[in-house]
Amino acid sequence: MRVEFFDLVISDLIPERMEMGKLYVSMKYSTLAHLCACGCENEVITPLSPLDWSMTYNGKDISLHPSIGNWGFPCRSHYWIRKNKISWAGDMNDDVIKINRERNLSLKLSTYKDDQCEVNVAPTLSKKENVKISFIGILFNGLKKWFKG
Repeated sequence: MRVEFFDLVISDLIPERMEMGKLYVSMKYSTLAHLCACGCENEVITPLSPLDWSMTYNGKDISLHPSIGNWGFPCRSHYWIRKNKISWAGDMNDDVIKINRERNLSLKLSTYKDDQCEVNVAPTLSKKENVKISFIGILFNGLKKWFKG
């Protein structure tokens, strides 16, 4: 069942089983999570950072920027969250998705230069295997703590 609106759940931790139509917000871990708005029930995690997503919260409503593009899911859903409402967007061409992912990774690499964490990047970016960036390690560890609660 497709979701058109999210109810906010503001908490440090998210439950083991998220509910459809709920947008879980952890200010402590600078992360939002929800089940895909298309109804497929895949978990969508959106980390907040200057190079990932940003959130606007007015005490009642949340808006995220940029859009949520679930290209790795079979549903390939694409939507905006604006004032808790879902605004559906169209599918994107695989070449455009690849270019955007490479641009985003390049920006992160130039911003977070550090040798603290080694990660293996997506196969589509094979030229940059075993890239070292501390930001992803920090984010991953924070998300692990958040989920384990």
